[in-house]
Amino acid sequence: MSERPFDDVERAREAGRAGGQRSAVVRKKLGLSRVELELPRLTSVEAAKSRLEKLSDWGAAGLLAGTTLSGAVRAVEVWLKLHEFEIDRDRIKTLERRIAELEAERSDWRLP
Repeated sequence: MSERPFDDVERAREAGRAGGQRSAVVRKKLGLSRVELELPRLTSVEAAKSRLEKLSDWGAAGLLAGTTLSGAVRAVEVWLKLHEFEIDRDRIKTLERRIAELEAERSDWRLP
């Protein structure tokens, strides 16, 4: 004959404690101070990667609602696009300066 899970008082207590611990994790608030402390600022690609990892962990743990998590991930995506744009812009400016230098050198070349 199989025993029902909560006929055993100790098993019932264990299950209650485990459920309470899971519930406490979900109820734990992610206040602004904790977010600022634990999420790295978006200052580098490495920081963006670290931020995404932390967001992923929080999402998997149920600490963030899906819409909140999506918005936070999207913010990282937008930052990465802007970062790439800045790199491209700086490279284009460098190339434009080099072209101007080469054109100036070329104009100095005179055929005898």
